[in-house]
Amino acid sequence: MDTAVLKKARWGVVLMGAVSGLFTLVLASLLLFLTVGLLGVTDLSDTGQFMVIAFALFFSQLISGYVSGRLASADQPAFHGSLGGIALYSIFAILSLAAGSPAPIFTLVFFTLVAAIIGYAGGALAARPRDE
Repeated sequence: MDTAVLKKARWGVVLMGAVSGLFTLVLASLLLFLTVGLLGVTDLSDTGQFMVIAFALFFSQLISGYVSGRLASADQPAFHGSLGGIALYSIFAILSLAAGSPAPIFTLVFFTLVAAIIGYAGGALAARPRDE
C-alpha cells in the first residue's frame, strides 16, 4: 500500500470533522429518541432502536465528512471527508465494543466502508463552489 497518500492527509482537519460528527451523533440521537417518545411510542424494539441509532450515525457521518471536506485543502475535500467518516465510525465502533456489542469483524468492515462512502459524499458536497 502506498502511504504517500496518507502522509498528505491533514489529520487535524479529520479530527475536527470526527469531533463535530460525534457531537452531531449525540444531538441527533437525543432528538430522534425524544421525537419517538413524544409520538407516544413507549416500548421501542431492538430493531427500532437500531434504526434510530443507524439513522443518527449515517447523518453524523455525512456532517463529519462535510466539515472535514470544508476545512481541507481545495484539492482533496472528498478524501478528507472520507477519512472524517471513517474516524467517526472508528470512535463509535470502539465505544460500542467497549460497551459489550457482539459485532463480528465482517460487520465492522462493512460499516467502515459505508462510513467512507458517506463521508466521501459529505466531502464532495463541501467541495461545491461557494456563492460568496
